Amino acid sequence: MTEKLHRMRRMVERRGETFMVGANSHTGIFGIAAHADARNYLPEAALSGANTPLYAIMVKDDDTTLPTDSIVWAGMTLTIHGIVARVQNGATLFKLIFAS
Repeated sequence: MTEKLHRMRRMVERRGETFMVGANSHTGIFGIAAHADARNYLPEAALSGANTPLYAIMVKDDDTTLPTDSIVWAGMTLTIHGIVARVQNGATLFKLIFAS
């Protein structure tokens, strides 16, 4: 495991909040994403049905959340609009889940 990957995992574990996908708990760092910023990662078709606010959720590289799943967090059920792996030197450092 590279040092950057280790740092990213540690950051998500320390600062992340728990959310549920089905019966499984996951950890992610939640932030509100502007639609203009989300367009840098996702096609317009994926964002056309997105409500506001649109959340960008940073999860560990090995997170098993699928684009067809729903997220339950803070009493809300969120629909996933896309998942983007952020890669450096051929290794996934973390994933961004866009959901609303």
